[in-house]
Amino acid sequence: MHPAMTATDAVSTPSPPSEKLQLPDEILFNVLEFAANQHLDLSQKEPSIDVGNCSAWSKDLRFKKGLLRVCKRWRIIAAPILYDRIFLHRIGQLVVLVKALEDGGRGPLVHHIHGRLLVLPPWENVYVKYIIRLLELCDSARTFSWVSILGHRKIDPISARCSTVNFMLHASPSIHSALKSLRKLTISLNRPLQQDANEQSHVSDDTSKLTFDNLEELTCEASDPAHVEGLSLVSSSFNTPQLKKLTIRAPPDKSYLRISDPKFVFEVLGSHGAKLTSLKLDLFSRNESRCISSLLNLTPLLQEFEITSFAFKAFNPESIVVGPFPHLQKLILLVSNLDTAAIDFVLERDNLLTDYFTMAESRRVFPSLHTIRLLDRTLPGAPLDSTIPPSSHNEIYSYLSSRAERLDERGITLLNVDGNVIGPWGPKRARYAGRYYEGLEDKHSDPAEDLTYAIDDEAYHSGSSEYSSWDSELEDGGSDSEDGDPEICSDVGSDDMVEMFKNAIIDSSGDEADDEAEVE
Repeated sequence: MHPAMTATDAVSTPSPPSEKLQLPDEILFNVLEFAANQHLDLSQKEPSIDVGNCSAWSKDLRFKKGLLRVCKRWRIIAAPILYDRIFLHRIGQLVVLVKALEDGGRGPLVHHIHGRLLVLPPWENVYVKYIIRLLELCDSARTFSWVSILGHRKIDPISARCSTVNFMLHASPSIHSALKSLRKLTISLNRPLQQDANEQSHVSDDTSKLTFDNLEELTCEASDPAHVEGLSLVSSSFNTPQLKKLTIRAPPDKSYLRISDPKFVFEVLGSHGAKLTSLKLDLFSRNESRCISSLLNLTPLLQEFEITSFAFKAFNPESIVVGPFPHLQKLILLVSNLDTAAIDFVLERDNLLTDYFTMAESRRVFPSLHTIRLLDRTLPGAPLDSTIPPSSHNEIYSYLSSRAERLDERGITLLNVDGNVIGPWGPKRARYAGRYYEGLEDKHSDPAEDLTYAIDDEAYHSGSSEYSSWDSELEDGGSDSEDGDPEICSDVGSDDMVEMFKNAIIDSSGDEADDEAEVE
């Protein structure tokens, strides 16, 4: 310090500006992308089923919007991260997103599309128009998980025209590029449009085909047993040369898909089963005449098979000549004969699970099988000893551990819901089964947070119902017009709404000069 300088002068003297670390754009993009992906674990469940500020998709959007607001350079670099994966829950979001993609030319940035929308009858035309336009714009999409909610309390069910397969058939070939790029597809099933007596067909040729050149994974949801009939369109209209994984299930927030006749399941396996390596059937259909061998015969390359033990019976390899099925490695059973009540826990004596164990022990039929895993929707995700009487706990554990020991002698491991080994050597105080699908997360709203697209109604997220805003409007009667059509989303697609959307997505606090100064 200079002798003439005082301590005060030394403190007040500004230090020379430090040089900022300037990462190359490519490295900064990788850093931002890594940080942005911390909120989603897509291996656990479909994030678009969650609605509310605490959901994974809201946290994801909040974080990515924050990246864009740091400075101009970050906004330019992080824009592809924001649009890479999109989540939609309402038609209003769909409309303004399409207009934003059209104005900004950002359609090619969208690679993953997730949507679970409630479509009210007055808005079916808007819905069909804009979902088709979204697919036309996003011609590089790799994931399309799109489910129309088919009904709601006090609201008429959605028409067949709005089902995913039907509007795809109507839009082809304008969406050919998007279909060609898809690797993963989740759709809601509905009646085939040609068989809907109340609507006119928009598909001129019953033999129209949808070609998915690179599709590897297909999931079909049916919220009503009658909608399983929609599998007939998948059988006749889908061309999927690369399909490896097929799932047929109920929506995540519902129980098993109950059907009386699985003929449409057999039809779709007859068309697409020969190439499958993974098959998951979430069916409830008790019929003693149906055997699992009829499914295995249609899927000769199957490596992983998930099925309810009470939908198709197991076969006795000693009395029936079937197989072999040399590729099957993993069998996942949604079991029914381990049942729970509020204060009692009983092991049913219907032998369904025992028959499956006996079948699996045959090395002649299943030479490559190495894992059996047990799941059960009805059981809570808590250790058995927290609610189950010790006597019942011991009985069940004794039964399962004895079967596990026999299976282990044949090189087959029996697992519980956590993926832990069941056996005399395993932890006795452990759950052996649990929920197949996680329940929807609790929803709540925080008015102080800017979490979703600008048109979102915060009242939508409040209350105990996932769609409580619809409930309140219908119960109050204030949104019903004279002709009975609800006046909902009257400002959808307006200039004001589009401007609000753009501001919420790409707004950066501060003007251009401030942004440029930050990166200099």
